[in-house]
Amino acid sequence: MITVRIKKPAYIILLCVFIACNDQKQDDNTLIRYDLSQSTVLGAPEIIFGFDDRYPVDIMVKDSIAILVEVKNNTSLIALNLEKKEILKYFGRHGKGPEDVLSPDFVPAASTGDFIFIHDYNLGKVMKIHLKGKDRFKMEKVEDYPKGSGGLSLSSGYDVYRTAELKGDAMFYIHNRTGDSTVNVDYYPEVKGLFAINTMLAPVLALNVPENRIMAGMYFIDMFSLYDLTGKRLKSVYFSDNYIPAIDENEQSFDLQKGYSSVKPYPTNDFCYFLRRTEANDEIKEAHLIQTDWNGNPVKSYIIPDSDIHGGFCIDETSKKMYTFKHSIIDDNEIFYLAAYSLH
Repeated sequence: MITVRIKKPAYIILLCVFIACNDQKQDDNTLIRYDLSQSTVLGAPEIIFGFDDRYPVDIMVKDSIAILVEVKNNTSLIALNLEKKEILKYFGRHGKGPEDVLSPDFVPAASTGDFIFIHDYNLGKVMKIHLKGKDRFKMEKVEDYPKGSGGLSLSSGYDVYRTAELKGDAMFYIHNRTGDSTVNVDYYPEVKGLFAINTMLAPVLALNVPENRIMAGMYFIDMFSLYDLTGKRLKSVYFSDNYIPAIDENEQSFDLQKGYSSVKPYPTNDFCYFLRRTEANDEIKEAHLIQTDWNGNPVKSYIIPDSDIHGGFCIDETSKKMYTFKHSIIDDNEIFYLAAYSLH
């Protein structure tokens, strides 16, 4: 596989060969297949912390501090020191107060300063978590959540989000806050016969304003698409022949029991990473981590050897690690482990 350490001439040659060897479909030069057969197998993860009384579902890491979202207790957020492997604070009380949350989700962004951002659909607000100084772990409202939206990603001057309705008029929206204008981005791929189209074709969005790029992964389709900030689709990348699941015509939805893959992006300043999970019969069959540049070109791909990874993930470019969760049942007790995979 291609690595970022290859000298520039060799990199260009290998990259051309890599892309040329990938299949294309339907005579569409914007629809490209990337071959994952030569992916590097990751080593066993480092176990950072185990929870037998918490249910962590997502994570964001910055400056050796991890913020976790959990859904089992009256506090929804956990701050953890990754170097010392110890809990720093439980916070984010379940409620409607100024620093309360009901359903927090992280806001992915390529650069966030000394903060981690969350949004709460049910409370209609975007908040930032202070990571330094006297206000450490204090939560502060930044702005209102875009009305009727979901899947928010933001950066300086722009929001990208999708509608929370079953039948949206666009796959997602690009809001230019400076000019107060919004672009509707059409659904892709075009799939007929779906009722809840915005659920079945829901994108997971990653935004990088300096690069003029938006990455849109998919919950149920083995694909990601690359857009610029005008909403123009530049390319779409798929990873398997049957990248669109079979459709149950009676239910007018995807027949997910027959198997599907999800592709979720995570932005950093220089790269975008995609966690690809293939599932069938409610079990994960295989998992990949795919690294691309912000033009959607492949840099490296990894096989995640354990199929029991759980919940969300994030990338720490400083330590070159992927953080996610592993799930185990020991003596009828559920345990969730925060795990770190080295990408060196």
